[in-house]
Amino acid sequence: MRYTALIIIAIFTLGGAATHTLAMPKLYSYLLAPINNYCINPTYLKHSFENAKSIFIARVNEIKEEEIILEINKTWKGNPNKKLIISKEDICLHQGYEVGKSYIIYADHSHNPDEPNKHVISMFSRIRPMTQGQIEIQYLDALSKNQDTKHIDTSLINILKNNNKKISLRIEAAELLDEKLIWNDISIPKEDATKALMEALKSDNPKLKVTIMHGSEFQNSKNAYDNLIQLLENDNQHVVNTAAMYLPEMAYNKSDILKSKAFESLFSAMERTKLKNWENTELYEASLLTIGEAIAKLAGILKEKRNKEKVANILHNSIKEVNDPFNKSLLITYISWMKRHATKALDDIKSYVINYEDCRIITASIEAVGRIDPDGFPEFIKQTAIPAMKKQYKNCNYRFFDTIEDLGSAAKDIKPFLSEEYKTMEDGYFKNKLKTILDALE
Repeated sequence: MRYTALIIIAIFTLGGAATHTLAMPKLYSYLLAPINNYCINPTYLKHSFENAKSIFIARVNEIKEEEIILEINKTWKGNPNKKLIISKEDICLHQGYEVGKSYIIYADHSHNPDEPNKHVISMFSRIRPMTQGQIEIQYLDALSKNQDTKHIDTSLINILKNNNKKISLRIEAAELLDEKLIWNDISIPKEDATKALMEALKSDNPKLKVTIMHGSEFQNSKNAYDNLIQLLENDNQHVVNTAAMYLPEMAYNKSDILKSKAFESLFSAMERTKLKNWENTELYEASLLTIGEAIAKLAGILKEKRNKEKVANILHNSIKEVNDPFNKSLLITYISWMKRHATKALDDIKSYVINYEDCRIITASIEAVGRIDPDGFPEFIKQTAIPAMKKQYKNCNYRFFDTIEDLGSAAKDIKPFLSEEYKTMEDGYFKNKLKTILDALE
């Protein structure tokens, strides 16, 4: 997903509040991901402090139908207006705000030279719920007074090691330690910081485990691969999912023996996941999705035919279990990576094109048939896919464009239908795109 660098979420001036409205895509995460931002990973603390126009704590006073009203309670840098209004259409920044809660916000300089006094809060700004930023507040207090922060660096290790400390504080300490190690901005021995993080990985708390696993220091450690394989056996599903998410990327440069070890561990994790008694359907589907993608990726880089067949079978069953259309469409894509080894699922996947109205499932299924049964694909396009696309065109037209473009001449029979639709379209991006597709179908 690409973003324009100058997307503005909220603007306010020294003399009064103003808003700039821009709808943003909602990002979904089912893992216990780092909690210091909502959309884009911001720069590290010291860099954010040096470059921000203003830094403050703001309390959410009210969430209206169209906007969020914030009140600034404490300022470390700059002189912003007391009240801030954020348009509720700005989903990226709005995500997670709750009435009565306060947030640490780093507001940026305006990119508009004609309005130098404006402050900008964008999806690139560093933002943290105040309850999860107690140590960060200590850093800001010190930095705003040009004081040394070595004693705070030292406290990070002590907090992380102390099982009696609140878990939110230990998680924050882990995040800040990892951040400081990445940016080489730490006044204590690096080996001490790294050791503290690796020892904290043994904690019984799944949130702390997952926080450390998301960190670059863990992922670059020499034992990361073995640790991830071991963590696949953890009782907590969030821990298992996070290990599954990172393992395939680390496996690419490993020997075939180590790749096979990771594959078997992931496959066993998938089987254990399916055997659990699930009340949380959302987490169950997310787990099938995460582990399913991981085993499909690893099966793709292993030579054994039986691995691909095993993955195809378990993904085929998973597709039947999943109800969410987005999750189902992704699993269909993953099984298609197994190509001819997924032929047992072919009839079901073909039926999805006819029997489902969801655009994502239809397009994913059409593309999957092409990968699994290339020989029978032209006939499938003519007899099944094109009639289905015509039927659902009103709902799915723009989603179908990419699929038709990928099909190329195989979709030539739909050209007369698209030509008629083209005549009724308003001028703009999608009409131009369809013109390009029609020209390519010559």
